[in-house]
Amino acid sequence: MTRYRVVHRTAYEYHRPMADGFTTTHLHPRVSPWQTVESAELHIEPTPDEFDATHDPFGNPVTWVAFHVPHEELLIRSEMTVAVVPQQLQP
Repeated sequence: MTRYRVVHRTAYEYHRPMADGFTTTHLHPRVSPWQTVESAELHIEPTPDEFDATHDPFGNPVTWVAFHVPHEELLIRSEMTVAVVPQQLQP
């Protein structure tokens, strides 16, 4: 088994304050028979006014956030640790 620690950072800077914004992210790892999610955190600044975590039709985690107050930047940081069991390639 191999353990991975992954950190992803996305930053948006706007030329003028953004009053309403909607963002969809795919920044959480997917659980599978060969991959275990040991930890997964999503940090968002500013704090979203709306937040929903769901899955897409393929079973991948999706996070949807909305902002309804003016902001000049958006920071999204995803931190995760996953353990992966090596797979044998099929001929």
